[in-house]
Amino acid sequence: MNDEHIAAARLAHEHLELRLRPVQRALRAAVVEQKRANAALAHPDVKPLCVSDAQVDQLLQQVGRSTTKHIFAFVARFTEEEKRHEARLRVEAAQLGAQLPLDALQNAFALAPSDVDALVICAAVELHRGYGRIFAFVQDELTRQLPTIDTLCAFTACDDAGWNARRRDFGVHGALRRLGLLIVEEGAQPELAKTCRLAPRALQALTDPAVSWRDLFCDPTLVRADAPRLAQFEAAEELRRLARGLQDGAVNLLGLWGTGAAPLADAVKAVVAETGRPLRRWPAGTDLREMLALAADTASVLWIETGRLHDESQPDLARTAATLIEQGTQPLVLSGEHPWRPTEVLAARNYAELTLTAPDVAHCARQWLSALPGLGEQGAADLAARYRMSIGEQAAVARASRVSGALAGAQRVGELCRMVAQKKSGGFARAVVPRRGPDDLVLPEGVRSQVVEIPRFYRALSHVNEVWGFGRMMSGGGLKALFTGDSGTGKTLAAEVIAHELDLPLLKVDLAQLVSKWVGETEKNIDSAFREAEACHAILFFDEADTLFGKRGEIQQGSDRYANLETGFLLQRLEQFSGLAVLASNLRDEIDPAFIRRFQVLLHFPRPQVAERARLWAKAFPPEAPLHPGVDLSTLAAIDLTGAGIVSAGHTAALLAADAGSDTIRREHVAAAIQRQFHREARILPPNELARVLGSSAPQSALHQRRRDATTLVGAAPR
Repeated sequence: MNDEHIAAARLAHEHLELRLRPVQRALRAAVVEQKRANAALAHPDVKPLCVSDAQVDQLLQQVGRSTTKHIFAFVARFTEEEKRHEARLRVEAAQLGAQLPLDALQNAFALAPSDVDALVICAAVELHRGYGRIFAFVQDELTRQLPTIDTLCAFTACDDAGWNARRRDFGVHGALRRLGLLIVEEGAQPELAKTCRLAPRALQALTDPAVSWRDLFCDPTLVRADAPRLAQFEAAEELRRLARGLQDGAVNLLGLWGTGAAPLADAVKAVVAETGRPLRRWPAGTDLREMLALAADTASVLWIETGRLHDESQPDLARTAATLIEQGTQPLVLSGEHPWRPTEVLAARNYAELTLTAPDVAHCARQWLSALPGLGEQGAADLAARYRMSIGEQAAVARASRVSGALAGAQRVGELCRMVAQKKSGGFARAVVPRRGPDDLVLPEGVRSQVVEIPRFYRALSHVNEVWGFGRMMSGGGLKALFTGDSGTGKTLAAEVIAHELDLPLLKVDLAQLVSKWVGETEKNIDSAFREAEACHAILFFDEADTLFGKRGEIQQGSDRYANLETGFLLQRLEQFSGLAVLASNLRDEIDPAFIRRFQVLLHFPRPQVAERARLWAKAFPPEAPLHPGVDLSTLAAIDLTGAGIVSAGHTAALLAADAGSDTIRREHVAAAIQRQFHREARILPPNELARVLGSSAPQSALHQRRRDATTLVGAAPR
């Protein structure tokens, strides 16, 4: 702890002691009043045991007044000398680059001065045990050594109206209790008699300026007030009209609907911000009745995301919500992919709605340019074609860009977009960071050129669909590609290259997790995978797609009907997908023809020929690999292997060399690795053919010995 920190802590403690002086004056006045009440009784000592005749007469006089307590705030005000003292403390704290904790508390949560005073009163008990017994005397009950809500009202109010206002402020929906700063005793006693204590973490923050209040306390239902401006939306005029309706009461129930990239969350925040009211969200697992009461007590707009109200497994939730919303009048905003419009609610409420769509590419580019001016118009247009992000997501990318630039050099914007877009890792698709580019793609030139044009197609897709109008003729408007060919011919690598060129994440679907034996679960999993790809702006990749996209067959048993339903749902979901989907299959003939006609790109990946195999062998060994000069890779092109087989053989040769303690990867290691690769593929390569390719000096005995030991090393397969 440095000297500045020690000095700031000293000022914080001195300020807290200064704020306790008015509390002490109020306690003295309260003690005098309680003594006067006791003096009117012949036997005040029997009060804990019974209610005497004299005491009940005294109580009747008290309840006849407007409040049950005297008001002591008039003696709890700062004197002029105390005000000057506080001003000096603030100047000294500012010189240390600090803020007095009580001031920081008030600023952090926009608290009323009476709220801060209440916390100081509760802190008194934590600072000196004598305060507890004084409170017990004032409150006329020895067991109540913490201030009650009644006492807090009496010590912070200046008149009867203020006392009633303070009672609301210290209620269950008051700021102090919502934030968790004030802990109120629960029980069957009346609200006024409940005792209050300071949250344990708050005492530390009151005496240590280095502690941030926002790190310790928050209002979990309150949505941050960092809403975008309405002018940033394409539907700005319609949203502004709805905001005016919410503000003047012409609308008290607003529905905002939209699918995919529609900016629903941004629009809700912007509309409510225009009304000047706070916005609160209905958290999952929270009682809606309580949330409606909280919104009413805090003059807030409650935001209900209606996805859970469509859940058929919880029909009572939707019915209860409809009943509660129908009976209330406070302003609410509903949002979701599918509208939720119970008839009884529409009949009872002033309802208006708007369906939002994803911003077009030109509008999205303008938003990107506003968030990141350094992109330039061309860069913003390119980013908009690939990442149709919401205003909030763009703001997150811009902030991350500023932070990363201030640390270890600016990251590429594409990396930050992937970081912001991938909010979670689903159980049905695995995110693959693309690392290999077009130079790693070894294919016949015709096939290769069609692969590398797919990223260009996708960049142009929004312009063709939106500006040239082709989007009206297509459902979903996305781009779908089907890659067929033998295993290992480069289909997965091609998908990675496409993702690399677009600087987009690649989501590889895990079919083992996706397909379920339970009826209806596979469809849910399929929808979840597509939703994740849409949320992450990712390329969706299905490997071995014939497993999922296979032909629908005749219904011969009950399970066939459900299998066909799954295929039909998948067909529908693929057509609706607005992004880029790539399917890879070893067997094109097994793909349902209904899928085939929905692909804009169909490519067959042939087995590599001699020229391609020569290039693949050249890439199979990294520059750092200690390949023996006697190994002529160009001669290996005569052996019929796929690209994946060649890479695997090269890796196995390196393992064999390392296992043998060799400093270099020699011809016998390469020969044994090729033999193992053929063995894995259940193919036969005569040893004399391998010797002919590698040269007559290839040791035959070693090759045979390696074959006999094939099952003992990593990579070998049983015969």
